[in-house]
Amino acid sequence: GSFETDNRSQELNQNLQNIRVYDASFMDFDNDGFLDLLVVGEPNKEGNNGVSLYHNDGTGRFYIVMNILPRDLTSGRQIQTMDYNDDGDTDVLIAGMDGSVRLLRNDGGNNNHYVKMKLVGLRTGSAKNNYYGIGAKVEIRAGNLYQSKVVTEPNVHFGLGPRSKAEVIRILWTNGVPQNIFYPGTDQDLVEEQILKGSCPCRLSPVSRVELFQSLPIVRWMH
Repeated sequence: GSFETDNRSQELNQNLQNIRVYDASFMDFDNDGFLDLLVVGEPNKEGNNGVSLYHNDGTGRFYIVMNILPRDLTSGRQIQTMDYNDDGDTDVLIAGMDGSVRLLRNDGGNNNHYVKMKLVGLRTGSAKNNYYGIGAKVEIRAGNLYQSKVVTEPNVHFGLGPRSKAEVIRILWTNGVPQNIFYPGTDQDLVEEQILKGSCPCRLSPVSRVELFQSLPIVRWMH
């Protein structure tokens, strides 16, 4: 195989030339089923912005989103995404160049439907079991929308756009055993436990506006 430059997003490619990029993260900030792109770094020239959010239109093209992020957020060192308040959309934590931290709450991304699930692996035998299913592959089919993710953290999030439900979720656990969930619930947290034997084979095939982020103060938790 080989890699080639994707020239469909000229705006993205041009804007990234103005940033000394330090971190980037794909996330579906509006739950439309397509991964958007958040980039942070330092601007190369005065007047440029080192933090940019690009919307994926579903055709492989990315367009910069204006007036979404706080205006005073002009640079960043590192990104962490998560739904910290469990309201169904992805929030953002950005570490600044000076060591400061900004927590950005996503307000409105949950206007579209979503599926958020946690995998629970078997806890038998060795204590080294993969409890959160890290490395498992999760596929989802909702109408003409197909998505696939490799599990890298305890929670797996899929945006569905206007689709009110998904037909099926397929989990391929790291031991090679498949597991299917038909007509799962949406707009809620799902917990799926690993079973000893796989369910019936099921192959999913892929088929060929903007909400506000608000800046929140960081709260120090006391124990």
